[in-house]
Amino acid sequence: MENALFYTFSTIAQALAGVIAFLTAVLLYKFQRIDSELSAKAPRLLESLPMNEKNYNILWEHAGNGRYVELLAELPKDVSYGAIHPILVGRMHTLLKSRTELTSALKFAVSLILGSMVAAVIVLAFIPHLKDCIWLSRLILGAGAVLFVVCLISCFNVIRALFR
Repeated sequence: MENALFYTFSTIAQALAGVIAFLTAVLLYKFQRIDSELSAKAPRLLESLPMNEKNYNILWEHAGNGRYVELLAELPKDVSYGAIHPILVGRMHTLLKSRTELTSALKFAVSLILGSMVAAVIVLAFIPHLKDCIWLSRLILGAGAVLFVVCLISCFNVIRALFR
C-alpha cells in the first residue's frame, strides 16, 4: 500500500504540473491573438472619430496603452461614426469578454491545481507514517484521486472557455 501511495501522489503532482504547462502555452497564444486583434481594431475605430472630439487624445492614449475597456467606456455616444463602428465595437466587446472569461477560469484552475500539488507533496512526506493504518491510507488515496479529477474538470472549463 505504501508504494501505491508514493506512486499515486508523486504522479498527481507531476501530471498536474504538465497540465499547467500545457494550459499556459495554449492560453498565452490565445491571449496574444486577442490582444493583437484588439490593438488592430482600436485604431480603426478611433480613426472614424472627428479630431475635435474633446477626449480624442485620451481615447488614443487608452488604445496605445492597451486599456480597451476604458476606451470603449469613454467613446462618445453622440457622434455619427459610420457603418463599421457597431461591428468594431461589438467585436471588441466580445474579445474583452472572452479574455475576462479565460482569465477567471484560468485563475480558478491554477489555484486548484497548485493547492492539489502542495497537498500531494505534503502527503508524500507522511506516507511512511501511514503504513500501519490501512483504512487511512485508502481514504487518502481516494481523496487524492477525487482531487485529481476535480482539477481535470477545472481544466476542461478553461478549455471550454477557449472555444467560446
